Amino acid sequence: MAENPSNGLERTIGVIQATIEDLKIRFEGFGETLSKIESKIGTKIEENFKLGTENSYDLKALKIEGIIKKIGKGVWEVNEEKLKEYSIRNEGMIVKKSSAVAEPDKAHSRVFTMDSVRGHAFQFILKIHKLRNWNRRREYLDKNNIEYKKVGSNWHGERILIDGHKVWLTPISIVVYFPNFKSFMGKTANDTKNYAIYEFKRVISKVEALLRVSFRISNNYKFKVSRQHYALIKNTLAKQYDKKGNKLFCYTEQGLWFIIDNSYNLHEAETVHPDTG
Repeated sequence: MAENPSNGLERTIGVIQATIEDLKIRFEGFGETLSKIESKIGTKIEENFKLGTENSYDLKALKIEGIIKKIGKGVWEVNEEKLKEYSIRNEGMIVKKSSAVAEPDKAHSRVFTMDSVRGHAFQFILKIHKLRNWNRRREYLDKNNIEYKKVGSNWHGERILIDGHKVWLTPISIVVYFPNFKSFMGKTANDTKNYAIYEFKRVISKVEALLRVSFRISNNYKFKVSRQHYALIKNTLAKQYDKKGNKLFCYTEQGLWFIIDNSYNLHEAETVHPDTG
């Protein structure tokens, strides 16, 4: 009889939890730092599941280069400027090796593989319920010395900044604009969207703490992704166009939908339409 997949998952989770608890007990009272515990946990999990060292080496190399930063469990933020610098270096335009990593180029090339997806230019709209004194939020911002800019023409709104994100406070919603430097890498577009949602919820939590309010409706956030762009990295077609110095713009009845873009030296095939992209 075939084994129930959920049983295997439960055993996997059990092994990880047991490993973590075992290590916590071993380190208890010895003043070890959290980073050392996390390092040991990673090593133990690798031993239990026979994992190779390439993935951890890749992450270490990218962290040293300053290209990625951990923002949550299993979620990494990409610094686009650092990524662009590395990409130029990797193409041989600038000869510069990192003394901290033996073979940085080789390590990075395994991470950003052909047709990986870069999700960026995200925008979220969060629906809010009827909040007490929400119409007096500007008074609260002034009283607590929270910097903001007035937005809206036929409605009154405020724009505040949270970790580089532009956050609009409107009468019926919260709008979050991700900054240009926020990109998320993944195997699929859906992966990168999930990472962006994680970041969106982190930003919303900060807004809630700042304004001392909850935006949850029935214990959940009611939101939608109102803008999203996805690009295939190191795409074969994009490489051909970039090599010849040609441009490609694809339009639908709704406007510009697809372009070949090499602004980050990544040979990207990118969808750009705000609704269907």
